[in-house]
Amino acid sequence: MTIPNENLLSYVGKEPVKRTFVRNRAPTASDNKSFAVGDTWVDTAAQTAYIKTSGTPSAGNWASITASGGGGSGLTWNPGTGSLTMAVNEAYTVTTGTATLTLPAAAAVGDRVLVTLSRGTSWIIGQGAGQSVFVNASTTTAGVGGTITSTGAGQVIQIDCVTANTGWQVTSLIGNPTVV
Repeated sequence: MTIPNENLLSYVGKEPVKRTFVRNRAPTASDNKSFAVGDTWVDTAAQTAYIKTSGTPSAGNWASITASGGGGSGLTWNPGTGSLTMAVNEAYTVTTGTATLTLPAAAAVGDRVLVTLSRGTSWIIGQGAGQSVFVNASTTTAGVGGTITSTGAGQVIQIDCVTANTGWQVTSLIGNPTVV
């Protein structure tokens, strides 16, 4: 059975994210009329990510995005600089230059990483042996040769693990990155 990409996460117990917005502040009640339940918001000033949880117009209908779709605090934000291996359930902000961020070698289904490009030049998502990432209708080259590279300012990517350690799915994307 073939599962359309836009519904893939619902088959593993996750709801797909609709749109992601990057702003230099947290969402407010006046922002709610323009956003749908499931939209995400990245506050670059506080380095916090939110997801809209309710359609009612109040500031309280935005929740911090939590790791593994469940309890715990929001994603931990880190500077995305140089070359590094990402940790599961963490977010990275590239503010200067180009950063090469490699997917974690060990990940459980539902673990995620989030990368934003804020004033930096670009991000490159690298992968380890046996790993691949589904990006819309494309898939990266399996293993260390596969990459996803941002192509412009303000790009954001959220990638969730869909097969332990090796299979990843882009669940939210702003921009049109290059997929190899």
